[in-house]
Amino acid sequence: MRVVGGSLRGRNLIPFKEDKIRPTSDKVKEALFNIIAPYLTEGMLVADFFAGTGNLGIEAISRGAGKAVFVELDRACLAVLQENLERCKIKGRAELVLSDVKKAIARLEAKAYLFDLIFLDPPYGKGLADETMEILGESTIASKALVVVEHSASDHMKESYGRLEIKDMRKYKNTSLSFFKGEID
Repeated sequence: MRVVGGSLRGRNLIPFKEDKIRPTSDKVKEALFNIIAPYLTEGMLVADFFAGTGNLGIEAISRGAGKAVFVELDRACLAVLQENLERCKIKGRAELVLSDVKKAIARLEAKAYLFDLIFLDPPYGKGLADETMEILGESTIASKALVVVEHSASDHMKESYGRLEIKDMRKYKNTSLSFFKGEID
Protein backbone atom coordinates (compact mmCIF):
# COMPACT_ATOMS: atom_id res chain seq x y z
CA MET A 1 0.00 0.00 0.00
CA ARG A 2 1.53 3.28 -1.12
CA VAL A 3 0.73 6.80 -2.24
CA VAL A 4 0.35 6.60 -6.03
CA GLY A 5 0.46 10.28 -7.02
CA GLY A 6 1.18 13.84 -6.00
CA SER A 7 3.83 15.24 -3.68
CA LEU A 8 4.00 12.05 -1.57
CA ARG A 9 4.10 9.68 -4.56
CA GLY A 10 5.83 6.39 -3.80
CA ARG A 11 5.61 6.81 -0.01
CA ASN A 12 4.77 3.46 1.60
CA LEU A 13 1.89 3.42 4.07
CA ILE A 14 1.69 1.09 7.03
CA PRO A 15 -1.02 -1.51 6.46
CA PHE A 16 -3.33 -2.76 9.19
CA LYS A 17 -2.11 -6.18 10.27
CA GLU A 18 -5.51 -7.75 10.93
CA ASP A 19 -8.21 -8.68 8.41
CA LYS A 20 -10.60 -6.13 9.93
CA ILE A 21 -10.18 -3.74 7.03
CA ARG A 22 -9.93 -4.06 3.28
CA PRO A 23 -7.68 -1.28 1.98
CA THR A 24 -8.31 0.16 -1.46
CA SER A 25 -5.87 -1.47 -3.84
CA ASP A 26 -3.28 0.72 -5.56
CA LYS A 27 -4.85 -0.11 -8.93
CA VAL A 28 -8.37 0.96 -7.88
CA LYS A 29 -6.99 4.02 -6.06
CA GLU A 30 -5.07 5.14 -9.13
CA ALA A 31 -8.16 4.69 -11.33
CA LEU A 32 -10.28 6.58 -8.79
CA PHE A 33 -7.93 9.57 -8.68
CA ASN A 34 -7.63 9.64 -12.48
CA ILE A 35 -11.44 9.87 -12.68
CA ILE A 36 -11.76 12.62 -10.07
CA ALA A 37 -8.73 14.64 -11.25
CA PRO A 38 -10.95 17.43 -12.72
CA TYR A 39 -12.59 17.89 -9.29
CA LEU A 40 -9.34 18.13 -7.32
CA THR A 41 -8.44 21.68 -6.38
CA GLU A 42 -5.67 23.12 -4.23
CA GLY A 43 -6.73 23.57 -0.64
CA MET A 44 -9.97 21.59 -0.87
CA LEU A 45 -11.57 20.09 2.26
CA VAL A 46 -11.83 16.29 2.18
CA ALA A 47 -13.58 13.74 4.41
CA ASP A 48 -12.46 10.12 4.59
CA PHE A 49 -15.27 8.14 6.28
CA PHE A 50 -14.52 4.60 7.46
CA ALA A 51 -10.92 5.77 7.03
CA GLY A 52 -9.06 2.64 8.11
CA THR A 53 -5.36 3.41 7.51
CA GLY A 54 -6.16 6.75 5.83
CA ASN A 55 -5.18 5.55 2.38
CA LEU A 56 -7.68 7.71 0.42
CA GLY A 57 -7.47 10.88 2.49
CA ILE A 58 -3.66 10.79 2.47
CA GLU A 59 -3.73 10.38 -1.32
CA ALA A 60 -6.00 13.45 -1.57
CA ILE A 61 -3.60 15.51 0.58
CA SER A 62 -0.72 14.33 -1.59
CA ARG A 63 -2.61 15.66 -4.60
CA GLY A 64 -3.24 19.11 -3.12
CA ALA A 65 -6.11 18.91 -0.64
CA GLY A 66 -5.67 21.45 2.12
CA LYS A 67 -7.11 19.33 4.90
CA ALA A 68 -8.66 15.92 5.42
CA VAL A 69 -10.99 14.83 8.20
CA PHE A 70 -10.55 11.12 8.91
CA VAL A 71 -13.41 9.33 10.67
CA GLU A 72 -12.74 5.87 12.08
CA LEU A 73 -14.41 3.91 14.89
CA ASP A 74 -11.64 1.38 15.55
CA ARG A 75 -8.90 2.66 17.89
CA ALA A 76 -6.29 0.28 16.45
CA CYS A 77 -6.99 1.50 12.90
CA LEU A 78 -6.81 5.09 14.10
CA ALA A 79 -3.38 4.40 15.66
CA VAL A 80 -2.10 3.06 12.31
CA LEU A 81 -3.65 6.06 10.53
CA GLN A 82 -1.86 8.41 12.93
CA GLU A 83 1.45 6.63 12.20
CA ASN A 84 0.81 7.02 8.45
CA LEU A 85 0.17 10.75 8.87
CA GLU A 86 3.39 11.11 10.86
CA ARG A 87 5.33 9.06 8.32
CA CYS A 88 4.06 11.35 5.53
CA LYS A 89 4.66 14.49 7.64
CA ILE A 90 1.11 15.77 7.08
CA LYS A 91 -0.31 15.55 10.60
CA GLY A 92 -1.00 19.30 10.58
CA ARG A 93 -3.33 18.90 7.59
CA ALA A 94 -5.44 16.18 9.19
CA GLU A 95 -8.20 16.00 11.76
CA LEU A 96 -8.85 12.62 13.35
CA VAL A 97 -12.32 11.73 14.61
CA LEU A 98 -12.77 8.57 16.67
CA SER A 99 -16.46 7.94 16.12
CA ASP A 100 -19.21 6.05 14.40
CA VAL A 101 -19.69 7.71 10.99
CA LYS A 102 -23.36 8.55 11.60
CA LYS A 103 -22.54 10.41 14.82
CA ALA A 104 -19.54 12.07 13.18
CA ILE A 105 -21.69 13.41 10.33
CA ALA A 106 -24.00 15.07 12.86
CA ARG A 107 -21.04 16.59 14.74
CA LEU A 108 -19.37 17.82 11.55
CA GLU A 109 -22.67 19.34 10.43
CA ALA A 110 -23.01 21.13 13.79
CA LYS A 111 -19.51 22.58 13.21
CA ALA A 112 -20.72 23.83 9.77
CA TYR A 113 -18.21 21.82 7.74
CA LEU A 114 -18.76 21.92 3.96
CA PHE A 115 -16.72 19.25 2.21
CA ASP A 116 -15.54 19.44 -1.39
CA LEU A 117 -14.82 15.71 -1.59
CA ILE A 118 -16.02 12.81 0.54
CA PHE A 119 -14.69 9.25 0.43
CA LEU A 120 -16.97 6.57 1.76
CA ASP A 121 -15.39 3.11 2.01
CA PRO A 122 -17.36 1.07 4.57
CA PRO A 123 -17.01 -2.66 5.23
CA TYR A 124 -18.67 -4.66 2.48
CA GLY A 125 -21.89 -6.62 2.93
CA LYS A 126 -23.32 -4.71 5.90
CA GLY A 127 -25.50 -2.16 4.08
CA LEU A 128 -23.40 0.70 5.46
CA ALA A 129 -22.80 2.37 2.08
CA ASP A 130 -26.51 2.77 1.38
CA GLU A 131 -27.31 3.69 4.99
CA THR A 132 -24.58 6.35 5.14
CA MET A 133 -25.55 7.78 1.76
CA GLU A 134 -29.12 8.24 3.04
CA ILE A 135 -27.73 10.40 5.85
CA LEU A 136 -25.28 12.27 3.62
CA GLY A 137 -27.99 13.03 1.06
CA GLU A 138 -29.84 15.09 3.66
CA SER A 139 -26.75 16.59 5.24
CA THR A 140 -25.41 20.06 4.54
CA ILE A 141 -21.79 18.82 4.79
CA ALA A 142 -22.20 17.01 1.47
CA SER A 143 -24.54 19.41 -0.33
CA LYS A 144 -21.90 20.59 -2.83
CA ALA A 145 -19.47 17.70 -2.57
CA LEU A 146 -18.32 14.97 -4.88
CA VAL A 147 -18.98 11.77 -2.92
CA VAL A 148 -17.06 8.66 -3.95
CA VAL A 149 -18.45 5.40 -2.60
CA GLU A 150 -16.33 2.27 -2.75
CA HIS A 151 -18.56 -0.77 -2.36
CA SER A 152 -18.97 -4.39 -3.29
CA ALA A 153 -19.91 -4.87 -6.95
CA SER A 154 -22.87 -6.91 -5.70
CA ASP A 155 -24.24 -3.99 -3.62
CA HIS A 156 -26.92 -1.90 -5.29
CA MET A 157 -26.67 1.87 -4.98
CA LYS A 158 -29.64 4.13 -5.73
CA GLU A 159 -29.57 6.78 -8.46
CA SER A 160 -29.95 9.53 -5.86
CA TYR A 161 -29.87 10.14 -2.14
CA GLY A 162 -31.50 13.44 -1.20
CA ARG A 163 -29.32 16.19 -2.71
CA LEU A 164 -26.80 13.70 -4.12
CA GLU A 165 -27.21 12.23 -7.62
CA ILE A 166 -25.14 9.52 -9.24
CA LYS A 167 -22.90 10.76 -12.04
CA ASP A 168 -20.81 7.69 -12.81
CA MET A 169 -20.15 4.11 -11.71
CA ARG A 170 -17.14 1.91 -12.45
CA LYS A 171 -16.52 -1.74 -11.68
CA TYR A 172 -13.13 -3.33 -10.89
CA LYS A 173 -13.59 -7.07 -10.33
CA ASN A 174 -15.54 -7.33 -7.03
CA THR A 175 -15.21 -3.60 -6.23
CA SER A 176 -17.36 -0.79 -7.58
CA LEU A 177 -16.87 2.94 -7.37
CA SER A 178 -19.99 5.10 -7.46
CA PHE A 179 -19.64 8.84 -7.90
CA PHE A 180 -22.33 11.17 -6.58
CA LYS A 181 -22.45 14.94 -6.96
CA GLY A 182 -24.25 17.37 -4.71
CA GLU A 183 -26.42 20.23 -5.88
CA ILE A 184 -24.62 23.16 -7.47
CA ASP A 185 -25.58 26.66 -6.32
